[in-house]
Amino acid sequence: MEFKDLTMKELTTIVAGFGKPAYSAKNIFKWIYKRRVEDFNQMTDIANELRSYFSQNYKISGLKIIETEKAKDGCIKFLFELKDGQTIESVLIPKEDRITVCVSTQVGCKMGCTFCCTAKQGFTRDLSTSEIVNQVMDINYYAKEQLGFKTDDSGFRTITNIVFMGMGEPLDNIEAVIKAVDILTDHNALAFGTRKITVSTCGLIPQMFEFKKRSGVKLAISLNAANDELRDKIMPINKTYKINELISSIKKLPLKSLEFITIEYILFRGLNDSKKDAETLAKLLKDLPVKVNLIPFNPHPGAPDFDAPDVKTLSDFYDYLASKGVICNVRHSRGTDISAACGQLKSRAKR
Repeated sequence: MEFKDLTMKELTTIVAGFGKPAYSAKNIFKWIYKRRVEDFNQMTDIANELRSYFSQNYKISGLKIIETEKAKDGCIKFLFELKDGQTIESVLIPKEDRITVCVSTQVGCKMGCTFCCTAKQGFTRDLSTSEIVNQVMDINYYAKEQLGFKTDDSGFRTITNIVFMGMGEPLDNIEAVIKAVDILTDHNALAFGTRKITVSTCGLIPQMFEFKKRSGVKLAISLNAANDELRDKIMPINKTYKINELISSIKKLPLKSLEFITIEYILFRGLNDSKKDAETLAKLLKDLPVKVNLIPFNPHPGAPDFDAPDVKTLSDFYDYLASKGVICNVRHSRGTDISAACGQLKSRAKR
């Protein structure tokens, strides 16, 4: 069994079965996540019987980096090989005030969004909790040891933010994602604050409620169209959960005080970037606890029918939303000179 599939709660239960105190579980977490020790026998402050049990029944493994691409803006895309030979992508995104890692949650994706490179690959399987956690662990180590990035006061963590926006639909793999978030936010592990992690979904409404009941990290919804006719065409999930139902669900989500849901809106030239689209979107989002990220489409060979809007169209769209009191930001794609779109590096590697 893989140790990094265990949450602190699960580990504490195992340790208690040996009659050992809860702090033994905390110490094991610290050895693995803070000190990056991969041999239970090196954990000198852990009881011998615990070391023996975990050595015999659990392994501590990472992922294999088989390719990296570095962009001019500093972004690095990683292609990881999993133990069954499947591959996934993750991205390191450095910025002045933060260092973000974008992680994958599935090999491929079931959702079928027509503009997405990963969707063209179909769905193979869900990632395990450990495979999600290891993306963060291994990139953090790479940034520290290979790139010389500065660590925080703990001396082990270089990454400041995590976004679940890579390959796959996170809430379609909800159990593994919730467990991964529990580990990543545990103070004895990587100790990320809940405000530093964002999980994105295309709009799986029942899972959205389940997720917000069980996890305190931020939620983002990939909307990308302001009317059902268009969203049906580019995001098949809309045939199951229509826009009005999605908008209505935002009003009912159990949010904390001052908590916002992020609405991701990719702008496609001549498709969803008109003034009418902006007007419809502003009406949809009126009085909702949301902020909008406008994202110009990042063209890639897997979606030849889509293109990015021009600068004026993007600016006009932003200005209209802002004039109607919608909190919004423009998020330009990073790493545009490499295989930056989700799934591109994997697809190219296959070819």
